[in-house]
Amino acid sequence: MNDGEHLEKLLKDEGCTVDLQYADNKTNKQISQIQNQIAGGAKILVVAPIDGEVLSPVLSEAKKTQDAVVISYDRLINGTEDVDYYATFDNYRVGQLQGEFIEEQLGLADGEGPFNLEPFAGSPDDNNAKFFFSGAWDVLLPYVENGQLEVPSGKAPKSNDDWASIGIQGWASDKAQAEMDNRLTSFLHGRREGRRRAVAERQPRDRHRGIAQVRRLHPGRGLSADHGTGC
Repeated sequence: MNDGEHLEKLLKDEGCTVDLQYADNKTNKQISQIQNQIAGGAKILVVAPIDGEVLSPVLSEAKKTQDAVVISYDRLINGTEDVDYYATFDNYRVGQLQGEFIEEQLGLADGEGPFNLEPFAGSPDDNNAKFFFSGAWDVLLPYVENGQLEVPSGKAPKSNDDWASIGIQGWASDKAQAEMDNRLTSFLHGRREGRRRAVAERQPRDRHRGIAQVRRLHPGRGLSADHGTGC
């Protein structure tokens, strides 16, 4: 909320009337708020879209009824020609900084590893998410490819273009947690199954070896499977 409150202060200092609204991450609520602001005579709309794909009709209404100037803030509003300006950040550089932090903390540039890593990306409907991920993945992918970073789930995008395959819709923390739980469960289950198979494969050979040892130590004596297994 700090961005909105800061912008509100700057505009009020310039003598503007400001109606600051938050939509609680609900697309329908945001559309309703914009419609109310249009009805109230808003001449400039600064919109940080929750879903950058669904605002075309309401922005078209803003142009037709108020000839309002539309500024897309932070996330790009797609699918419309009614956006006049786009104010954002260097999202690729933000992603790079995230990747460089992991690189530094793990000592990857010094050859440390291997470490387990489970990558996630932002919401597929957020234009910024691709840039965040691309910046980080350009730093981290070489370490995945050389084995310093291992992805037990196998969900490691081969390139930046595959980022949406690990995207979390709406940046929802509960969905991210559920996905991580699924990956951990699958990984641990796979390890348990691998151990069971390894034990099952070893047991016949171990039993045979034990019987052979007993025969050498006790030539001519009778032998049961239980004796052999016990050796």
